[in-house]
Amino acid sequence: MTGASSALYDLALHLQSAGHVVSVMPRVDGDGEIRRRYQEAGIPIVTNATGTDLVIANTMSQGEVVARFGAALPIVWWLHEAEIGRQMIINNPALAAGFRSAAHIVLQTNFQREVYHSFLFDTRTEVSVIPFWNEAVYRERPVRKPSRNGKRHIVAIGTIEPRKRIADIMAAVENLHDKKLVECTFIGKDYNMLDAAFVALAQKHPERYRFVGEKSGKDALEQLASADVFVLASDSESQPLSLFEAFELGVPVCLSALETYKHVGIMHGIHGLMHPSGNIPMLTANLRTALGDSVVRSQLVQGGKQLIDQKRKVDWKTSFDRVIETVWNQRRPALGKAA
Repeated sequence: MTGASSALYDLALHLQSAGHVVSVMPRVDGDGEIRRRYQEAGIPIVTNATGTDLVIANTMSQGEVVARFGAALPIVWWLHEAEIGRQMIINNPALAAGFRSAAHIVLQTNFQREVYHSFLFDTRTEVSVIPFWNEAVYRERPVRKPSRNGKRHIVAIGTIEPRKRIADIMAAVENLHDKKLVECTFIGKDYNMLDAAFVALAQKHPERYRFVGEKSGKDALEQLASADVFVLASDSESQPLSLFEAFELGVPVCLSALETYKHVGIMHGIHGLMHPSGNIPMLTANLRTALGDSVVRSQLVQGGKQLIDQKRKVDWKTSFDRVIETVWNQRRPALGKAA
């Protein structure tokens, strides 16, 4: 249920509707929401690439696969990670071989180009930057539901892990003078990485902090649509889908001031309220403003919607089509020589 998984699913649907024969090979062959979506779409889940003309390798984790099979198959490597991807390479240097073996590399933002510069500067692999968004928000069109208890609703979406800094959100809420009128919903897989003190805090105040685990795309969007504020306090992101979903749904956002957002075009006070990652007093102040100032809320909602509308003027699926066409046209002469 990560953003990368959702993005690949949306791309698979598009390629299928365009007349391509599409199958998907899971990195982890488990059960869940994503498997159900592919099955309902009639997209086969396979264990080998027999008969495949072109491969789209999803995320940094596929670097070794790209390196191993890049000479035999044209591979488009779709990278969703920024700093965390660099850390993955440090932990497993074999992933870096994918930069030389891919037929084409697709990034989300120019910030990723900076992060991976040392791996890209001496490779002939072509690179495209294609911002994308979740199509589900336009298919589902969730509507805002009024609060059942009169409380203001904060929503955060993402795996419960240190990088997402869920504890910062809880600490900031505890600093609010009217915290009893606030409820927080955390949507995402629980990796049990939350500090014991905050686990105890959540257990002490279950009416204030709800950890609901992974939700279907439809349920998560319904929760987001009914939020008063969406919070993304991460210390590392590339281009989070949930942020664009909040913009589309008219939900004000509070987020950490990451370098990548400059490349996405997000500005403090225009599209969201930003705080230096880990700065809990400033996050508290931003939450207080976003929850309590109707004029600022309205301005942020307007700014976020204008940003996503501007980005959607260029269809990311059409841009990806061009990449696939380019890779295939480059591949055909080689296939002819081999024959």
